[in-house]
Amino acid sequence: MDIPVESLSRDAIGYFIETGEKAGRIPEGIDGSDVPAILSRYRILKNGRPTMAAVLPFHEDPYSFNYGAMVKIGRFDSERTLLRDDMVSGPMIEVPEKAMRLLYSNYIPPTYGYGGLTVSGHMDYDYPEKAVRELIVNSVVHMDYSLQQPVEISAFDDRMEMFSAGGLPKGLAIPDLKKRHRSIRRNETLASVFYSAGYVENWAQGIAKVMKECAENGNPEPEFSLELGGLMATMYKRSRNPGSTIPEHSRSRGLETTLDQRILEAMSGSATMSTKRLSEKLGVPSRTIRRHLAHLVEAGQIVRVGSNSSTEYAIKDELTV
Repeated sequence: MDIPVESLSRDAIGYFIETGEKAGRIPEGIDGSDVPAILSRYRILKNGRPTMAAVLPFHEDPYSFNYGAMVKIGRFDSERTLLRDDMVSGPMIEVPEKAMRLLYSNYIPPTYGYGGLTVSGHMDYDYPEKAVRELIVNSVVHMDYSLQQPVEISAFDDRMEMFSAGGLPKGLAIPDLKKRHRSIRRNETLASVFYSAGYVENWAQGIAKVMKECAENGNPEPEFSLELGGLMATMYKRSRNPGSTIPEHSRSRGLETTLDQRILEAMSGSATMSTKRLSEKLGVPSRTIRRHLAHLVEAGQIVRVGSNSSTEYAIKDELTV
């Protein structure tokens, strides 16, 4: 790859320095005009030419070099029919914030609340901004760019899905994400750039931050799954009981999350329903559906019908013998 230093965006490099200084990760007074020195500082200059770890965050059009250098956002109905979509491109160091602005202006509608001693209203959102930003940054920084598949964010009425190609870095498994674990980076030099800009930490605390923000905002615990060669993060719309991950109406029925409730609603009126059919109807991975079905069986809400590969499920109160 023979890309001249001059082709990199000075504005993107200036943005990087500005955000890094605010975060206390870049010393004040760095000369933003000395691009080779900046690239050398972060080891993303080789033989006088920018490496891909420099092109992705700082080139005006990194998509022309790697088709994964983009974030796709789509709005879907319950049948997964696309209603609208947008592409967020440009220097990847700027893409997370651009994607956030687009999401919260066009895809995540606010509600309006009043509180305190004033009569002025404030906008409130069903997804916590810090958690969404963290997931977008993680997707951009840690995905496998060799697959050249952009980050995909799908917005539904009741949830938001974020897909990042490549799955988890070697050494990490899904259960590790929600507990204390080592920081394992797939793209070490790219992660270092985003760390210096104040976007990421070096202590594997990102998912813990997402969980905390969701809990405080009243959102059910987000779910993570490996599918289609990538990592899917699913955030569910919050209940109207901030501070709790379990909606009040669900607790009384022994339900764990709003997905339990959605499964029961999807099964209502049907004699029996399979895991595959529920997965297709709700647009949720089969392995996630199976986990929630097991919880609903344990809670006494549904029963298994059949066995082995022919197993289906029925709502206990609606099962006819």
